[in-house]
Amino acid sequence: MHAGAIGRWFERHDPERYALHRAVRLTIVAVIVLVIAQRLIGNTLVVTFGVFGTFALLLFADFPGNRSARAGSYAMLWFVGCLLIVIGTALSQVWWQATLGMAVFGFLIWYVGALSAALAAAGRAALLAFILPVLVPGSLSDLLPRLGGWTLAAALSVPAALFLWPPRHHDRLRATAAASCRTLAARFTPGRPDAGRPTAETDIRTALAAMGQARRNTAYRPVSLTTGSRLVLRATDELDWVAQVTDPSREPERDWPAWTQPVIAAAARVLDLCAAALGREQGRLSAGLRAELRDALEVLTRERADAARRLGAALTGTGSGAGRTAQRPDPVEPSDPVAGHRIHRVHAWAHVVAVVGRTVAAAAEADTRPLLARLFGRGSGAVEVPPMLDIRDLAIEQAHRNSVWLQHSIRVGGGLAAAVAVAQLSHVQHGFWVGLGAMSVLRTSAVLTTSTVFRAIVGTTVGFLIGGGLMVLVGTGPAALWVLLPLCILIAGFAPQTVSFAAGQAAFTVAVVVLFNLLQPVGWRVGLVRIEDVALGGAAALVVGIICWPGGAAAQVRRALADAYRAASGLFAGTVRSVVDGWGPAGTARAAPDGSVGAAAALRLDAAVRQFVAERSIRPERLELVTTVAGGVNRLRLAADSLAEVFANPQADGGQAAALRSGEAERVLDERAVRLDAWFTALADVIVRRRTDLPPAPSADTEIAVVALIRRSAVEATSDAAVDAGAEPGAGVTTRALRLAWISLYLDDASDLAQRVAGPAVALRSPAAPPEPDGAVSRSNRAAVTTPA
Repeated sequence: MHAGAIGRWFERHDPERYALHRAVRLTIVAVIVLVIAQRLIGNTLVVTFGVFGTFALLLFADFPGNRSARAGSYAMLWFVGCLLIVIGTALSQVWWQATLGMAVFGFLIWYVGALSAALAAAGRAALLAFILPVLVPGSLSDLLPRLGGWTLAAALSVPAALFLWPPRHHDRLRATAAASCRTLAARFTPGRPDAGRPTAETDIRTALAAMGQARRNTAYRPVSLTTGSRLVLRATDELDWVAQVTDPSREPERDWPAWTQPVIAAAARVLDLCAAALGREQGRLSAGLRAELRDALEVLTRERADAARRLGAALTGTGSGAGRTAQRPDPVEPSDPVAGHRIHRVHAWAHVVAVVGRTVAAAAEADTRPLLARLFGRGSGAVEVPPMLDIRDLAIEQAHRNSVWLQHSIRVGGGLAAAVAVAQLSHVQHGFWVGLGAMSVLRTSAVLTTSTVFRAIVGTTVGFLIGGGLMVLVGTGPAALWVLLPLCILIAGFAPQTVSFAAGQAAFTVAVVVLFNLLQPVGWRVGLVRIEDVALGGAAALVVGIICWPGGAAAQVRRALADAYRAASGLFAGTVRSVVDGWGPAGTARAAPDGSVGAAAALRLDAAVRQFVAERSIRPERLELVTTVAGGVNRLRLAADSLAEVFANPQADGGQAAALRSGEAERVLDERAVRLDAWFTALADVIVRRRTDLPPAPSADTEIAVVALIRRSAVEATSDAAVDAGAEPGAGVTTRALRLAWISLYLDDASDLAQRVAGPAVALRSPAAPPEPDGAVSRSNRAAVTTPA
């Protein structure tokens, strides 16, 4: 294979050389640990805990953020690992204590991952730190060498992880999203929003394509599982929304009223600050820049409200000078229906930019939280929950019977406990391989677990044949084995992510054969023990996988998406109807809907998406579908929150808004809200396969219909006022018209959203899976582990 072919292979499988760098880093540190532990210390337990501790810290754990944040995360992992080694060693003497301990701590280690993304990122490494002491024969007198091996691994692994090729893939999507923000801001040039440099549109398309490619990257997740990273993933979908709404082909008119320019300039400012925030290294965003972004969002809100007041005058024909000033007359009279329509589009522009700004601001705040706040999920803006949600409340919420994390944790704890029981009772040699085998093959469904067990056994058998052949060819002399070991570790660290899971198992088996022959020359027979242990661990994991919610991660995400859409659409439609009715006579208004149900559903969806993103065996196209559809839930909830906030006091600015003549506009809004709620409910049913047909998405024409009715009513009111001493319609009518038009824009935004998510939501359906019955309990999944064990 010549250099060009090798380069193309790396571009397809490891474009940023992340897997190669990680494997080289692992090889260097593992060899140094082995030299120190065997040659200088001469203790087998130090070797075992040192080498496998290196695998845990450099291969199983992947902390994002800046250097100080990652150092704090690694320090916490080392401390927790020490505690787990002490407890595991104490429980290892009696088989039922070891089994019960594995069940309890396996459950807890995974369950605390629901409290924060930082804790979830350390889950597999922490599990390994408990599996080793439980299954490696020993007593409390062996604690010192065990802790010494783990500490030796941390002392060498952590500096290597921090300074030797620190991962950059966490920032790739941020950089492309920042470029998209900068180029999209060019569309918001004051006076001519769709104008700019001749190459501006080409730059926008290029930036969006790069962002999409980063999102679809095949080898690794473009962002980690931190709260800030998931919010950035959401922001990329929202930036696509901005590009769609502000597409100049949708708005051929070039003349915009002058008094809309402050709104456009404020939106451009928000996008520029979002670009600056995303372009900074995680955790290095200054408080000043975060404050600037918050201030810019407030300015955008004020300018939009000011434009709204002028829009009300334009709709009803009152205040004829509202749209112009003596210094700068409008190029188009604001009462012109075409000009009024473009004014409405400015609202849509400002709305979607505000959504992006709030998401980026939340990501910035999440990334700059102190270490303990990130570890325990405090101050998280991932979902619309109180900013300092108590850990106890969060843990209780995740204990819901449909919670992904509860079922997930039971599955992991049960599978590993079964493996520990098998290893303890069978007294197999190197019993910890049984536990590692179970951890490596547990997948998110019984079908996937079965397939992975088969691939693990095949890969291990191939590795045994290769390793046994090497022992026959080169013998068990230390010189030859020391030459082979670095190459074997390098391939074992590189193959799982870039070649296949089976290849990783084969490479790891070869490395095990070489390593254990260095410690105690036994030739090829150690490979047979490895096959036996992997088969036992795989069998234990498979039995538990069949018993405990065998559905899969995709089923969990679909279930959570359906629940969240039902709650969000009900909240949005209910808010629209309560706001419209709130202007009626006292006692006739509908009560505002309770948002707590939607917040709880959004929280469970966030957990389900976290688990789905962690599933490394999913196709990148599938990940993009999930993030697109999940982003729609947040948009509906944000729209409902915005409506509730803007119209919280219907009697502000001029008393109770007077009803328009016919009430037809109100009836149109009410009917469209009900129609949208029904459509999103049907979408939820399609996602969980309770129905196969999805009706066409509602058209985004509510604004046109409502504005026409408002204008007709205003003309009638003006005609009647002319008869009555030439009076103009009252301020109440203007306020009413403005609010009705404003609500119609939110409904059109929801219709645009429906058209956007319809295709991806239908694509999430898997034709091979059966429909899910009403009331079915969500099935749990365990995030796939592609690293060798």
